Amino acid sequence: PASIVQVGAVTIGDGMVSDIQKVLRTGVYAPFTPSGTIVVNGVLASSYIALQDSSVLMMGSVSTGLSFQWLSHTAQLPHRIWCYHLGPCREERYTAAGVSVWADRPMQLWLWCLKQNMILHWLALLPLLVLGLGILSFFE
Repeated sequence: PASIVQVGAVTIGDGMVSDIQKVLRTGVYAPFTPSGTIVVNGVLASSYIALQDSSVLMMGSVSTGLSFQWLSHTAQLPHRIWCYHLGPCREERYTAAGVSVWADRPMQLWLWCLKQNMILHWLALLPLLVLGLGILSFFE
């Protein structure tokens, strides 16, 4: 997530972060792309958010090793198939907060789940792991 970037970090193309500013603007600035990434001013960035202040999902104090990029990209598979392979998403719908309805329900579920007992964390993660590993094995 952006919160872990520090001044001096090296970017793609041998650039370097020289300054960090917090900017608040009205509008939606999280485009969904087929790859789940976007290049802005020569910097590769995720088009997804992290639900914790970490680049990987933490279950309590245990790192799962699973990046939020991978988890979000796996969870958005139906959205990507629908929008980019079966037909254009001409009429995307958004919540009052400006979040795509495709992302809002899973995000709300994960936010709720992260407040629950650790056993529920692992049970909620299991379907994503099975889906993700199934997809990976399909391409081998």
